[in-house]
Amino acid sequence: EAPSKAAGYRWYAEFQRGRISLGKQYGGGPSNTAVIPENIDVVRKLIMEERHVTYREIQRTLGISGTAVQKILHQELGPLSETRWESRIKPINPLYHQIGEVYDSLEQIANDGNRDANTKHMAQC
Repeated sequence: EAPSKAAGYRWYAEFQRGRISLGKQYGGGPSNTAVIPENIDVVRKLIMEERHVTYREIQRTLGISGTAVQKILHQELGPLSETRWESRIKPINPLYHQIGEVYDSLEQIANDGNRDANTKHMAQC
């Protein structure tokens, strides 16, 4: 049976932190370097894929402490609703600032006598 997607994320994060094998490692306490860009990106992806992901699932996936998860979620990513909506809003932001130009262009097409009736009708909608 293939490893889960969460296991893949966890292994990726562990190798990014310098781990060289998947065997058990013994150490003392949580890593001081848990809040790193790679972990932040993994948490962001987990949230985008499954909006109901829990702190414990994130902890298990990355192998980091609950404190590190909290810091990533609240200090690095900000409110989850913002994170989710930013990904939807950013692509249309440039269009928002050019809406006047788009409207003017459509109006010109609608009033152009050289255009066929279907094109003029579509520009008016």
